[in-house]
Amino acid sequence: MKNNNNQRGSIIMEFQQLDPAKSYYRRWSTADYVIIGLAAVGFVSVFGIPVSVLLFVIYRMSESKIYVSDIDNRSVKFWVRKIDWKAYCETHGKNMFNSYRPQRVTTSQQEAAAATNTQNNNLDQLAKLKELLDQGVLTQEEFDAKKKQLLDL
Repeated sequence: MKNNNNQRGSIIMEFQQLDPAKSYYRRWSTADYVIIGLAAVGFVSVFGIPVSVLLFVIYRMSESKIYVSDIDNRSVKFWVRKIDWKAYCETHGKNMFNSYRPQRVTTSQQEAAAATNTQNNNLDQLAKLKELLDQGVLTQEEFDAKKKQLLDL
């Protein structure tokens, strides 16, 4: 008998890893739509409100995978583990209310890189201004004013 590593009758799902430098948002899955529909139907029945609340709580506790997309490539959708999504949300300031919105978030690493780029750009501009001062195109007062502006003094 042949040894087969595939499990019959079960679905094997590969989860993707989230890159902390990218911005992601949560997508609506079929389970989301089903729960919302059942909750809406439950609200109109006699015992609907307690049943709908219980259904929502069970759904929030039981889901183990989250459907997400990269904000830069919205056509690509993939599954991530709930624990990975929760860690991503904590480090990127996302919560239950804004996780479905495709908004760009910045991390401290991205902010530091942007600050470094700005600083390097200002130093390059300052070097060019110094050349113009040396060539006599700018006066000392004009150079000092621009230098003060670039260095935020």
